[in-house]
Amino acid sequence: MPSERFQTVDQYIGSFPEDVQRNLEAIRRVIREAEPEAEEVISYQMPAYRYQGMLIFFGAFKNHYAISVPPPNAVFEVFREELSPYKVSKSTIQFPAGRPLPLDLVSDIVRLRAKENLAKAKLKRKSPVQKGAPE
Repeated sequence: MPSERFQTVDQYIGSFPEDVQRNLEAIRRVIREAEPEAEEVISYQMPAYRYQGMLIFFGAFKNHYAISVPPPNAVFEVFREELSPYKVSKSTIQFPAGRPLPLDLVSDIVRLRAKENLAKAKLKRKSPVQKGAPE
């Protein structure tokens, strides 16, 4: 991974060889299509998206591409079968370089994360009076 400090996602993507750039742009496009309202940022020196909180991170590494999802991690339970061919850790999914990226799966993950974040944000917005008010 390049050692420069990135200010933009374009800068991050542009630091890689063309073949890697194409795959990173494909992941970027899918994320933007799945949640058009998400804000693109650099976080932890990786491309990331915010929508009602942190949504997803992605990046390229020597032998794989990765997406990371912050808690809650229902993604790993909901997509257990679809994720079985990939290396999965507590919050990260690795897609081997040299194999087609599962862009439909990435899209589905982003949509689920957006729903989770939206539901969490709605709960936070409720005032204590509304939470305890009789129906």
